[in-house]
Amino acid sequence: MAFAESEEGALVPFNAFYGALDDFIDHTHRIVITQASRNGRLDYFDVELLKVLFMTKHVNHFKRDVENLATLMISKVDEDKLELTKKVEKSLRTLCDEALIQRNGDGYTFLTNEEREAELRIQHYNIDPKDVLDYVAQVAFEEVIAFPNNKYRYSARYQFPFNQFIDDRAYRNTISHKIGLKLLTAYSGKEDEVALGLLSYQEKCVVVRMSDTYAYLSEIDGMKKIEAFLNDPTSAKLMDFEVISVNKRKERSQRAKRASEYIQFALENADIYVAGEKISVKYSGGRGYISGGNGAKEERKGK
Repeated sequence: MAFAESEEGALVPFNAFYGALDDFIDHTHRIVITQASRNGRLDYFDVELLKVLFMTKHVNHFKRDVENLATLMISKVDEDKLELTKKVEKSLRTLCDEALIQRNGDGYTFLTNEEREAELRIQHYNIDPKDVLDYVAQVAFEEVIAFPNNKYRYSARYQFPFNQFIDDRAYRNTISHKIGLKLLTAYSGKEDEVALGLLSYQEKCVVVRMSDTYAYLSEIDGMKKIEAFLNDPTSAKLMDFEVISVNKRKERSQRAKRASEYIQFALENADIYVAGEKISVKYSGGRGYISGGNGAKEERKGK
């Protein structure tokens, strides 16, 4: 037995169980492992991790994230878990680059050759940044911030319509109001605090520089690529398309959910500029957050 002569403290890592299954594995799965073992861009650890991802592909309620995968790769009691985790992270990046696995959120999935072909097609689609920004604006203005009738309520007596912007583009309304709300994403390229403050003063608007910590842009881009793939008539010619399309629709929904959550988080942790200054506003929901900015603007105008 392979581990019979191992030193005291040795553990059997999960990848070691692949050998016992090899003769019973379907060709469509085995060929991926075989080809990977002959790939000069992959090392031994990469291939062993790929085996783990294959064996856990259809295990329900098991999250194939870095932490859990590293746990399955432990081979001794005194394993340096931090170093092993870094090794797993590096290997996962390599396997993703080779399109042998796919990342979805913080989870990873083994791909058959048919799934790999579909994934390569999906990544080939180019999504217009305008379409990504339209989606950000839709979620931000209609779900997170969501002012009734698109009016800022300063008091029971005074309610003001306002312009809505995403980066340098107006969202759904004309630029005819005296006040405005401008959301800025990483696509805008605007980060300098002085420049952002000046922008808020010159354009008479509340400038909200959304946090770059949350990957809402890449999630939306990925979601849009899946939509393009599913709507492309040539995709139906792929082998196993029916199964692949079901999985891709599920992934599309997961990405949409994460994108909405990340947009809210990016707004919660945004930098806000009013009348030339960066202000501090306690988050109390999308509307309260932005109302605080407009309130601060009215106060400055009154000074």
